Amino acid sequence: KDVSGDSEPQPSHIDSFNPCSSESVLVVDDCHVSCRMLTHMLRTMGYSNVDTCTDGHQALRQFHEKRSRYRTVLTDFHVGELKGDALVELLRSDEAACRHGGLKIIGMTGDDNITAATWKGVDAVLHKPFNGKQLELFMLAPAASVQRQSLGNGSRHWPTPAKSLQPLGEA
Repeated sequence: KDVSGDSEPQPSHIDSFNPCSSESVLVVDDCHVSCRMLTHMLRTMGYSNVDTCTDGHQALRQFHEKRSRYRTVLTDFHVGELKGDALVELLRSDEAACRHGGLKIIGMTGDDNITAATWKGVDAVLHKPFNGKQLELFMLAPAASVQRQSLGNGSRHWPTPAKSLQPLGEA
């Protein structure tokens, strides 16, 4: 409180619930509509710093320009000439070279054959279509606690971030 007795502004519920809301997120998808939808979902969750790229090469340039800002990358598997698996491999090697660590990479695909086990280097795979709640589970979990899972497209394989972050209706 200040001298006048007025209380200082309190952080919003989202900001206090989501400590990562001030961190930047990089979204990589060759579909402009998907980029806009993901940006909207992320902003609804409290992420105000969302950058989008429509191909893997553009994403690499963006990542190198703002390297220290990104803690999460959401990438589609099919993102132009540089596919998502190659992009993830390059991001992970860059992360190791910089000793930056802590980068969470969430892959997105409509191909049910692509899983976290087959897409090396991702922390999680969201199968399209997915909703905001499914995305939120992975966004709120620290990279180390998301246990390389696949989610979406009717899948019942929920991530196991923190015990308090269980999907609605699940125990």
